[in-house]
Amino acid sequence: MQNGSVSYERKEMRIWLDDERQPQSDRWTWLKTGEEAIEALKNERVEEISFDHDLGEGMTGYDVAKWIEEMASSGAIDSMVWRVHSANPVGKQNIEAAMRSADNFWAHDEDDEEELKHDKEEWQ
Repeated sequence: MQNGSVSYERKEMRIWLDDERQPQSDRWTWLKTGEEAIEALKNERVEEISFDHDLGEGMTGYDVAKWIEEMASSGAIDSMVWRVHSANPVGKQNIEAAMRSADNFWAHDEDDEEELKHDKEEWQ
């Protein structure tokens, strides 16, 4: 603890995002709304996410994927493994496109880190 603040280590989790279908394994944390998923993504270290598109009222799985893409573009979220288990073909394509874009941002960040490491080694 420094200066009266408490530091918490974020837990690692796997999100199963679906309003109806339960995950087939207890290794998943079952979240039923987009809002719950984004809250978890903000507060936990998510190592994997599986998307459904249609989540009833409110946000869709695509909305969550777009949020992840936006956070990845600014380096505000760590990379994760992702999959889409949605039966909605258009929704599935949209989620996949957003997450592929996030993958590209994450890969670019890793390239930048490797380049900085290389530059630092050259100057030492």
